Amino acid sequence: MSTTKKKRPNLNDFPWHVLFFALYPVATLLSINITEIPFSDSYRALYFSLFLALFLFLFLLLLVRDWIKASLLTTFYLMAFFSYGHFYTLLKEIKIGSFVLGRHSVFLPVWGVLLVLLTWWLFFRLQDRSGFSRGLNLVGLVLLFIPIYSIISYHLQSIPGSQISIGVEYEDLEYDGEPPDIYYIILDQYARADVFQKKYEYDNSGFITELQEMGFYVAEDSTSNYHSTLLSISSSLNMDYLSWLQDIYDVDTNSNDPFGELISDNQVFKILRDADYEIVAFKSGVYRTELRDADHFIQSNTI
Repeated sequence: MSTTKKKRPNLNDFPWHVLFFALYPVATLLSINITEIPFSDSYRALYFSLFLALFLFLFLLLLVRDWIKASLLTTFYLMAFFSYGHFYTLLKEIKIGSFVLGRHSVFLPVWGVLLVLLTWWLFFRLQDRSGFSRGLNLVGLVLLFIPIYSIISYHLQSIPGSQISIGVEYEDLEYDGEPPDIYYIILDQYARADVFQKKYEYDNSGFITELQEMGFYVAEDSTSNYHSTLLSISSSLNMDYLSWLQDIYDVDTNSNDPFGELISDNQVFKILRDADYEIVAFKSGVYRTELRDADHFIQSNTI
């Protein structure tokens, strides 16, 4: 009578690399754009990537009947899918005479042949698939750690909004009768009439005249206090310059958080709310300028 000792499950043998390589592209994209988008904006891409990885794995598992082979193929195909655009962009700059490598009609078949060769190598040439899978686990973990570390570091370095305050003094609003509706519309980068005429030889006087006839005041020689939208709106909605921020933030700080906080929690809205105004805001498509804490935030899935 002989007995055999059952092998204990080893977590190192599990193909974690499928999960790591599915998460890595989304995490990297988020870490690069962490100052521009909220974390929640990455959910859709995250769900798609995980669904794609799971679908590929189950489909390939049904075909090859081997979970190690299926997991390796899934990771290879995920890498090919997410890296195709990067290689294509790189090859667009390479020309051999009049021949451009970066054309889908040329590059896509080449990419397909490489995938076929990689699949053949996995099935017929790779000897230690389990060892290779464990190696991919380590590589995937290290790669995923890099963007996650950047995301966590960014949030840890963010200064709480409680440290941001405006020292502007104001008097309570007083108005006889029903207070008027107030519209604050930013036509971002919309130039003055004289700039349109000088730079683009476009006569915008008709539009300006109609505005004036409707009762609008048009400042003919207006200039912005700041060159960027975030700084300009942060300043105007708080009725103050932003030079005091240098007393709080280091000169090397690479964060748009203070401007987003100054916009979402601005002094003008506080004054208006004290006067019983309701704030209605529209989705702009630019996260830091969006007033999502407004009483009514109107958004469209098409933006």
